[in-house]
Amino acid sequence: MRGRAVRSGVSRETPPRARTGPVDEQPCACPAPPLRPYVSEYAGYRQAGLPPGSHRGLPSPRLTLIFTLDDPLTLAGHPDPGQAPGTYDTLIGGLHTRPALIAHQGRQSGIQVGLHPLGARALLGLPAGELASLDLPADTVLGRQGADLAERLRMAHDWPERFALLDAALLRRLSWEPGGPGPGPSPEVVRAWQLLARSRGAAPVATLAEDVGWSARHLTARFRQETGLTPKTAARVIRFDRARRLLGTEARVAHAQLAWPEGGGIMLGSVREAEDDRWPLRPGTFGGYVVTDRPDELCARARAAGAEIIEELNDTDYGSRGFGARDPEGNLWSFGTYRGEPRKV
Repeated sequence: MRGRAVRSGVSRETPPRARTGPVDEQPCACPAPPLRPYVSEYAGYRQAGLPPGSHRGLPSPRLTLIFTLDDPLTLAGHPDPGQAPGTYDTLIGGLHTRPALIAHQGRQSGIQVGLHPLGARALLGLPAGELASLDLPADTVLGRQGADLAERLRMAHDWPERFALLDAALLRRLSWEPGGPGPGPSPEVVRAWQLLARSRGAAPVATLAEDVGWSARHLTARFRQETGLTPKTAARVIRFDRARRLLGTEARVAHAQLAWPEGGGIMLGSVREAEDDRWPLRPGTFGGYVVTDRPDELCARARAAGAEIIEELNDTDYGSRGFGARDPEGNLWSFGTYRGEPRKV
């Protein structure tokens, strides 16, 4: 999914004549019970009267289906950097590991549907793996039914009516096949995904493979074919999505650790508002130097992930090669091969 934060419950839409200032509506609803193995939620959004801006659509363990209600959705950057920017009245997006960049001119509105990757065959008629890292107009997958649904959603009077229209349309797609929703993914892939989800992304690939009776190599190939991600990458996405959701609650991170593959690490924690806080750093006030033997690769990855490169790759007069970057919170990072002066024994 594109990482929108939504509030629980279903609310009535604000009548146009009653809108005298900024508008921010974020209702959500659960799908009808027969759809819940395939659809996680419906998330409506309507915002207006805001300054033009952009936000990132973050990775999640769900496919994204979006129907806009007013202005088209503008993607200034796709998870696949090779895909050109574009505008969409409707959008279907596969699982991805890089953020999308969504731009708006002060208003945006639509409904986002979270689709379980193992339900893609039943609702979309194809495995989720065929949509990996792609953003496409929804009617390229849903056909005329998708275009008709988009029009009915725009004509609906309020959010409950729109959610009911989604239920009806998706239930019809489940009943296409005389015997049900048609063939699904292999039981082994389903089992592996369930184990990953239950472990919150902590289960090793070897454990999954042993449980389903396949080799790790075969499981990785079949899992990626079905979902678009390898089991190891899916585990990372599941862990990231859980952390993102926790940040949207009142939960507090007492301690977290970021391990660096080449040695060392960084300790992290939630901002504390206590007056006696002995470590009062705030987002945007941190700067650090990280030693790496792969500065060129890291620079390319940081740039692709949306970091601002404030110092391009360069070779210094003291024998280091590195670069500087600013993360989305404003913190400064310097990466280089220089490991400091040799320590005296």
